[in-house]
Amino acid sequence: MVVGFPLSGLLSSDPIVTTGIISALAGMRNDQRDLQISAPIQPGNSGGPVFDANGRIAGIAVGTLDTVQMARAIGVVPENVNFAIKADEARQFLAAHGVTVTTAESEKELSTAAIAEQGVKVTVRLECWK
Repeated sequence: MVVGFPLSGLLSSDPIVTTGIISALAGMRNDQRDLQISAPIQPGNSGGPVFDANGRIAGIAVGTLDTVQMARAIGVVPENVNFAIKADEARQFLAAHGVTVTTAESEKELSTAAIAEQGVKVTVRLECWK
């Protein structure tokens, strides 16, 4: 499940929740730092949490394939090919910059509604202005 603010200014100003699966444990060109996910993401989802079925952060949404460019290159429009940085990569980055991370253990699978409720509470919109 991904929580974010896709297409800000066009869609809801409230957090939007999308669901999908982890499709692969590697990203583009077998990049082991990333996950491939099927949850649809758009500009505005980047930096948003990707939750697993236990409500833990599995990754951070970072991008999607450029479907127009891929259609031109291979003649097919790819669907549901999106990417997230693995949570372990994010933890390592934070540790390298002196940020301590505490994780809660959870073996209990949560309902989609429970994860969405939790995710909306911990996700905020940040905008960078030039």
